[in-house]
Amino acid sequence: MKRILRWSAAFVVFAVLGAVAWYGLRGRYGPPPPGTIAVRGGEVFDWPPPENATHFRQSDPRWGETAIGGSGEAIGAVGCTLCCVGMAFEQFGIDTDPEALNRSLIELDGYTEQGWIKWNAVERAAENRVRVTIHDRPSHETIDDNLKSGKLTLAKFFLPLGIPHWALICGKQGDDYLILDPALKDPRPILFSKRAGAIVSIRSIGRR
Repeated sequence: MKRILRWSAAFVVFAVLGAVAWYGLRGRYGPPPPGTIAVRGGEVFDWPPPENATHFRQSDPRWGETAIGGSGEAIGAVGCTLCCVGMAFEQFGIDTDPEALNRSLIELDGYTEQGWIKWNAVERAAENRVRVTIHDRPSHETIDDNLKSGKLTLAKFFLPLGIPHWALICGKQGDDYLILDPALKDPRPILFSKRAGAIVSIRSIGRR
């Protein structure tokens, strides 16, 4: 009986992992899941990323082991959003790095208990020099408009096994967006289609 229960539990675990992996990869190899958009789309144009754009790698030894607010997990494990916000700040001339920004957000009560960033705290951390817009759903039109107007877009997508992740959209090549990905060691922007197939959610950050 115990062996049957163990096999049953293992089957459930593998079934759940399989379902999550299918959802995470579905957008990359087929139609985007409901409520998402493809990483490629919108107007076809070329928009080069800023020269010498700052890239913050979340596992950088300078801050990778530092605990974020709320959950207390390490930046190296869950700090993708923090790093994207930091990269956006740098592009807007606000000097920071993930460790300094994390410290500022903690002081401003800028994390939920789960360790998620409170977006109104991002504006206060920038001394109200930026404005953050939370969108109900992602759209290529919004991302394209952001590029043309000097705003930056944080985009959420799923890595394999359904792991949520954020990257910073900083340019476009044809119908494919260019991103700075805090999980990658290479600091150069890459095509979004090399990382995912669907965008789940977006946030806009622009100068006030």
